Amino acid sequence: MQKALEVRDQFISLAAHELRTPLTGIHGYSQLLRKKFTPEHTPEFAWISELSVQTNRLIYLVNELLEVTRIRTNKQKYAKQPVDLGAIVENVIRRFQYLYRERHFLLENSLEEEKLKILGDTEKIDQLLSHLLDNAEKFSFENKPIKVSLLGIKKILF
Repeated sequence: MQKALEVRDQFISLAAHELRTPLTGIHGYSQLLRKKFTPEHTPEFAWISELSVQTNRLIYLVNELLEVTRIRTNKQKYAKQPVDLGAIVENVIRRFQYLYRERHFLLENSLEEEKLKILGDTEKIDQLLSHLLDNAEKFSFENKPIKVSLLGIKKILF
């Protein structure tokens, strides 16, 4: 049974790595097409934009497959460095606002600027926030905004 699990994990890892190459090409060409079709209010531009969004989603899913494999095989690595938590949160919200145009995302930030600097792994924090927002989008009322709050420990406790 252990051998079967190892073979499965190797297959998932190999498949995900093999999917990355064509996805990188598709992503690159969709970006080139997007630059070529500058009139943003044309049907072609909308198609190219949707192609880009869906390609980014596929890249995200492939990266998730790789991450699951790393977790299962205890090969997950962290690149801890000083990061700006506020900037990461804003980028994730911006990405989700673009992916889910019909939804409204709000950011409530009650932290001072210096408290937004933390020691962490940008990619892992982005991943965590993406999972949270993805679940919020799936499991919340469609007509309600999704609010993300950055709160200090005093605000949480009181």
